[in-house]
Amino acid sequence: MRAAAQGEKWVVEATLPAAHTRAVYAVAWSEKTGRVVSCGGDSKIVVYGEVEEKEGESGEEKADGGKGPGKWQILATTEMGHGPYEVNHVTWCQRFDGKEGEMVVSSGDDGAVRAWEVTE
Repeated sequence: MRAAAQGEKWVVEATLPAAHTRAVYAVAWSEKTGRVVSCGGDSKIVVYGEVEEKEGESGEEKADGGKGPGKWQILATTEMGHGPYEVNHVTWCQRFDGKEGEMVVSSGDDGAVRAWEVTE
């Protein structure tokens, strides 16, 4: 990591819903779908999606014309992704079976690497 620049300001754009009961070890964002996946010491793998606003709803307007902080929801959870072991890392990847879409790949303290299909 680099040292913070003088005068650099970080602004929270959104906070994901609480889903983990122990430390979160990894978070990955899908450029393709905009979804986020997280994993941690509680053996959970959680997929989040941004809540789409209905017609007529809007967040606070920012100075740049954008909306306010996004709202997120939990789309999918696997409770024991690697059995009783901690899940150390997750990432999105292209499907390896030729189908459209993405998969989540995870690794855990059980020594396994697992590929997960995330259905809508």
